[in-house]
Amino acid sequence: MPQSFSHGIEALHFIQALKRLGSPSAVIPSMHQAVARHGFEKLVFYQPFEDVVLGKHLSEEWTRIYTDYMHYDPIVRHLRRAVRPFEWREITFDGQRYPRAAELVRLRADFGFRFHRAHSRGVRHPCNGRDVRLAA
Repeated sequence: MPQSFSHGIEALHFIQALKRLGSPSAVIPSMHQAVARHGFEKLVFYQPFEDVVLGKHLSEEWTRIYTDYMHYDPIVRHLRRAVRPFEWREITFDGQRYPRAAELVRLRADFGFRFHRAHSRGVRHPCNGRDVRLAA
């Protein structure tokens, strides 16, 4: 069976499993478990125009730090106009012009996130609807 086909079947099984969850708070751990099988360690659902984190699988320490930098995040700036998924390594910014963004990138590395072009495994996926824009 082609790999893309098996991923599609896996996604359909996952959607069926989501329907059986007892509460919305159970969605994040289930989503994290699903993406962890593909090598992703962290997960966040974010509403970029509201600067609201809707759900996450991140450390509380990182969440507290990130809250102070959210408005300077070059990934979020890109996400606000993105219509397709993208990898972090696609994002460029001028660290001299945006020193808080450069500081955030350094802090991100301290917490195990990789922004550097050669090492990025970070992926953002905009989820655009009629009345809302979300990101995963």
